[in-house]
Amino acid sequence: MTERAQVLGKRRVTLGAAYQYFDFHSIDGISMKQMPNVLGHSKFDVPKGAAISQENDYITNLNNLSLHLNQISLYVVYGISNRVDVSAELPIETIHFSAFSQDHIVRTVTCENTLDPATNGGSCNDAFSDLGEYHFFGNPSTPAEAYNNVDWTFANGGNASGIGDLILRAKGEVINGEKDVASAGVAVRLPSGDADNLLGSGTIGVQPFGAYTYRARVSPHALIGYQWNGQSILPGNPFGPLSGSTTTLGPVKRTLPPSLVYSGGVDVRLFDRLTVAADLIGQRYFSSHIPLTSDGQTQPSYNAGTFSIGTYTSTANNQSSSSPELVYHGGGLQYRQHRRRREDTSRARILLTGNITTRVDNGGLVARVVPLVGLSYAF
Repeated sequence: MTERAQVLGKRRVTLGAAYQYFDFHSIDGISMKQMPNVLGHSKFDVPKGAAISQENDYITNLNNLSLHLNQISLYVVYGISNRVDVSAELPIETIHFSAFSQDHIVRTVTCENTLDPATNGGSCNDAFSDLGEYHFFGNPSTPAEAYNNVDWTFANGGNASGIGDLILRAKGEVINGEKDVASAGVAVRLPSGDADNLLGSGTIGVQPFGAYTYRARVSPHALIGYQWNGQSILPGNPFGPLSGSTTTLGPVKRTLPPSLVYSGGVDVRLFDRLTVAADLIGQRYFSSHIPLTSDGQTQPSYNAGTFSIGTYTSTANNQSSSSPELVYHGGGLQYRQHRRRREDTSRARILLTGNITTRVDNGGLVARVVPLVGLSYAF
């Protein structure tokens, strides 16, 4: 739910819980059920001018990714004065992830594709080959098996449960007129969630914001904020430093990109105990440059950006071949979503909230429809 400018009131307390379900299905408009990519060969360390032809071989893969998130958010709001309140929000999350990858080796060396009639396998026979081939899947025992083992399916996945990142927020009214209310505040995200299992961001975040509300039966509102983040393993390298670094132990963290957060909408009070609302919520991620690491090695810049489907082309041995691949474009990322909400205050001090969030663009990781149900009690 988006922030409103009003504060709770002196010594008033609200306790609440909300449940959301996310079923992610695409990234920048690319279906997670059919996500193509190309894996190139690592380059051998050979004398200048020398070449090893088999390093032109590559693997195409078609990936089927499944990502689901169940989230229960517990929150408390306390009014310090008639113009200032503070709040805390703690999510409890269960995440399910699975991946299936259909892989195919594209052989570019002539001997790999030339059948030896004596073995029914490839005809490569130098020091780098095995069973007549340079590359194959599995553990074949004959040249014929090695020749045919160019297709393989990999599968993996897992579940994780735990708390997410704790968010602490303070907000104070700076304008409190008859109709107009404006407030300023700050939200601090603490890295209490396990980033290695996608339960948290892995770093602290600070978001100052401003909010405005016009109090009426039809009540428009707006919010704008800016999110700063520290360094996290999520945009970094969990397996260790990049090639050439003198550091040998531990994962490499990088700065999460900052973002501009904005929203606007309207609340309509249909009856004394029933309100409906609609909001447009957006977030724009910016590029984030990586400072020098402790060992003096410069890390490449990590940029928030987008993905698209491109074409990988190989011209090895004067043979042209192409395959679709995932292409990254730096320079920022923006997404917007639309939220519709219904609030039923049929019992005094008890607020029942139903909420549906839908995406209006394809930026970033997309869950097309996100339902929410919440219950709060004020006293």
